[in-house]
Amino acid sequence: MELPSEVPIRYLKGVGPRRAEILERLDITTVQDVLLHFPRDYIDRSAVVPIGTSRVGESVTIKARVVSVKKRLLRNRSVIIEVRLEDDSGRVTATWFNAPYMYDRFREGDTVLAYGKITMFDKPQMVNPEYDVLSDEGNESLHGGRIVPVYPLTEGLNQKLYRQIVGNAVETHASHVQDMFDDRYLKERGLLPITRALKDIHFPRSWALAERARHRLVYDELFLLQTGMALRRRGIRDDLDGIRFAMPPTVDRKIRKRFPFRLTRNQDKAVAAIVRDMCSPRPMNRLLQGEVGSGKTVVALYAMLAAVANGWQVSFMAPTEILAEQHMRTISRILNDSSVRIAFLVGGRTKKDRAPDVKDVAAGKVDIVIGTHAVIEKDVVFRKLGLVVVDEQHKFGVLQRARLRGKGANPDVLVMTATPIPRTLALAAFGDLDVTTIRELPAGRRPIVTRVVSRSHRHRAYDFIAGQLRKGRQAFFVCPLIEESDKLDARSAEETYDTLSRDVFSTFRLRLVHGRMKPEEKEAVMHAFAEREFDLLVATVVIEVGIDIPNATIMAIENAERFGLSQLHQLRGRIGRGSHRSYCLLFPGSAGSDAMERLNVVASTTDGFKIAEEDLRLRGPGEFFGTRQHGLPELTISDLGRDYDILRLAHKDAFEMVKADPELAKGRHPIISDSVRDKFKERLDLIRVG
Repeated sequence: MELPSEVPIRYLKGVGPRRAEILERLDITTVQDVLLHFPRDYIDRSAVVPIGTSRVGESVTIKARVVSVKKRLLRNRSVIIEVRLEDDSGRVTATWFNAPYMYDRFREGDTVLAYGKITMFDKPQMVNPEYDVLSDEGNESLHGGRIVPVYPLTEGLNQKLYRQIVGNAVETHASHVQDMFDDRYLKERGLLPITRALKDIHFPRSWALAERARHRLVYDELFLLQTGMALRRRGIRDDLDGIRFAMPPTVDRKIRKRFPFRLTRNQDKAVAAIVRDMCSPRPMNRLLQGEVGSGKTVVALYAMLAAVANGWQVSFMAPTEILAEQHMRTISRILNDSSVRIAFLVGGRTKKDRAPDVKDVAAGKVDIVIGTHAVIEKDVVFRKLGLVVVDEQHKFGVLQRARLRGKGANPDVLVMTATPIPRTLALAAFGDLDVTTIRELPAGRRPIVTRVVSRSHRHRAYDFIAGQLRKGRQAFFVCPLIEESDKLDARSAEETYDTLSRDVFSTFRLRLVHGRMKPEEKEAVMHAFAEREFDLLVATVVIEVGIDIPNATIMAIENAERFGLSQLHQLRGRIGRGSHRSYCLLFPGSAGSDAMERLNVVASTTDGFKIAEEDLRLRGPGEFFGTRQHGLPELTISDLGRDYDILRLAHKDAFEMVKADPELAKGRHPIISDSVRDKFKERLDLIRVG
């Protein structure tokens, strides 16, 4: 028999050409696609109750005989179909309005399984119940008397029809799906065979079996993802010849002398890991993550100077001009009076203005190029690019990062993020990267005081902010929207700016910045704020990643519940850069218990990794700082908020398999190879780009 993956969906019983077109909207084109389109939920209809014990308002499943079938025509010419049902305990009428075709669905004496809500209209009835006419007493229903699957569907399909399609697919094709693993492998890991898992995920005989089926299918999905990661890692580490940098103690001492402080223990560990990578003959592919202000730039600069000391060029790419300028100032200050040559390339410079720098980069007269996406434009050619550093890497698309890597011959790559990444998401999205985490902050950084401010205390908070401004401090006021919206009850940046400048803080200097402004306008406002030309900046999240303002000690966030927890933590990281104590004030627009619970998570801890784990649990990977941009394939059954243990096992198993059989040619490995390509297709090409 043909494999389910080879059978077009239109040939499955109950489908045909017209329904096949509808199913294509769900990306279902083969019978195997039906088997792998999993329920989004279940309804427990396993308890069949006697009619006489059911109560008005209850949703119940009953098994009854058809006593009579009647059609009534009302004065307005609408039709009512009434089917009288009875069992040994009582009677109920199943009623359908304006559905004359229902009259021919029932015959007196039929046994019917019906599910619906009991209502009272002169007599007990069920309006538009789901039902199954049982051909004999032993016939099993797909729609009641069991745990019933509920699927994500599209217009033109209903649950009952789709369940019948799935039932046909399971009955005729589930046993022909190729299992990626042999019996011994399954037994060692406590996994169900694939045929049993597919049957029990769609039509589970118990909740325990549904969970076992889900466990097997989650393992499969994450195993295939990690196999793709492992193959990508092998493609970088084993198939490519990298640069073998030399790091004698003299170079280490010379670099460390450049820093006006001692590195923290975490920074030293990060440096040691990066040095090991750089001294290896394989290209480095490392993610460096840490809190805002944890000193990632210093660690990156160590790697950059190590590359320069070996005679190679470095490209450092940041997401915005203002952040690139900040890095330029920091690095130039540390390298003052050194022989290291630096060029600055950003989109704001004219082609004529930057031509000399571009020429020097191509000639090898520049050691470090710092800039924005301008560094990946076609006219920028490196003579000897050895190291690529990408800051705030989640702000870049994967193709941009690939283009930067392509500027050299297998250069080492170091990507950085100040967004703490949950361990599950780190393994899923960056499974092919080595991850280094800096958890401790440099000495002298004072913790930021965070408070959730109720409406009744808002004016007291305003008075406190005004007091800070009178002391010469500065403040951010962040809003989720630019303009007022009828759909969202959120204070817009423009409305907030008008209110604060006209009333609350009328004696202070205020400015407004938002995403609709031109880049040069935003840059000018941020520079003016850094130069203390005004006191309070009303902004949208454009300041989430931005310039250091050591004098800013207040971060006030309107409608704080509309932001993700990690985003709130990122915004909070914009302050606390100076010697003065800093405060983050969260103003909720909703006093709902869920909103307050989320905000209290941020107020209770400054540990960004704890916050990130909670954020992932609450919002899921699709919302976590734009996961789609990472090239992470969409997961159909796995939940990264709850499946870490399965992911960790799948990661271990997949990487060990690829290490032992890099070509995936042994045993059942070709099935795995085909499944990886089929499941992730072109997305897999993006996964490894760090």
